Amino acid sequence: MDLILIRHAQGEHSINFPMSLDIRHPGLTQIGKEQSRIFPDKFILKPEDIVIVSPTRRTIETANIFIKEQKVNI
Repeated sequence: MDLILIRHAQGEHSINFPMSLDIRHPGLTQIGKEQSRIFPDKFILKPEDIVIVSPTRRTIETANIFIKEQKVNI
């Protein structure tokens, strides 16, 4: 069994630093959304794989894009 950890793609809190650290529940930037679409080229999900996501908006958005691009049902 492999364990692969993927951190979220670029979030809104990482641009315009340090003022952007005050953003409540930052989502993904457009670049972050594009980065999330690249993950499926690097990591192929199998039906028996489990995706565990932290409860932050940017991480959930990253996982949703990754899974959608993989055409995997969650």
